[in-house]
Amino acid sequence: ASRSSESKSEYLPEDLFNIGTSAIILKMAKVEEDKAQLLLQGLGRFKISEYTQQQPYFKAKVDHLTVAWEKDKEIEALMANLVNLYQRVVQLSSGLPPEIAAMAKTLDEPDTLADMVTSTINSTTADKQSILETIDVRERLKKVTKMVNYQLEILEIGNKIQSQVKGDMDKQQREYYLRQQLKAIHEELGDTDDSRV
Repeated sequence: ASRSSESKSEYLPEDLFNIGTSAIILKMAKVEEDKAQLLLQGLGRFKISEYTQQQPYFKAKVDHLTVAWEKDKEIEALMANLVNLYQRVVQLSSGLPPEIAAMAKTLDEPDTLADMVTSTINSTTADKQSILETIDVRERLKKVTKMVNYQLEILEIGNKIQSQVKGDMDKQQREYYLRQQLKAIHEELGDTDDSRV
């Protein structure tokens, strides 16, 4: 992935991230003349050790980064906390299906949980890259928890604003409806003095 969001015709090695994800292409579909959709299965992290080619495309030697971890009480607590926060995010997000929260609950590997949550929440490319570059699982869980907490705060504030706006609109609609009823009652009684309504 590119560090810059600018459109360039040619990238240099320093324009690219040094850590990425290796993946297998499971399915590819051409959606437009110059665009394709890919379904990928991630295999693991890698770090570029040396570029061996730049034209017509980049080739590099990479080191595959193995993630070693041992589950202990702190990791289990971090995982449980992350799952609970993530379930709340899914409840408040219209773009995330409820099944994904159930899937997160079944994950037993802390690294898989952290990566799955990161890939589905609304966050910046820089934040997601930061998680990708965090090899230590305990540290990664902490960073993802911070990101999910931030996203949850945004969603809760948005939800509160939406509820207030809806409440204000409901109050205005109720008042309008009551005024119309009052006007109809006055007309029915033959009292057409508009200053009363």
